[in-house]
Amino acid sequence: MSGRGMSVKFNLQQKGERKTIYDRKSTKRSGAYQNLEDHTTLNSHSFALYQKEQFAKRKKERKQRLWLRFAVLVLTFLLILLFLHLWSTTDGKLFISSEFY
Repeated sequence: MSGRGMSVKFNLQQKGERKTIYDRKSTKRSGAYQNLEDHTTLNSHSFALYQKEQFAKRKKERKQRLWLRFAVLVLTFLLILLFLHLWSTTDGKLFISSEFY
């Protein structure tokens, strides 16, 4: 019975200590969220410029990811072809020791 009362008391203590992720005074930041920039004071022209920059940045990052995937795909394909070529040209009997016969 007393354990039940303690948990309510503990929960009330936790409730008082809760902080949001947006609290700038919070010392328990994991690094997952960066400092938030407040864009509420931007006028429509400034916001359009900001949006244009963000879209350009996203487009550039997407192109880089696509090129990286393409390069990895080509490299993998070439390695598979090289392995198949070496497999067909290598005589397996050369690697087996004659003392086991």
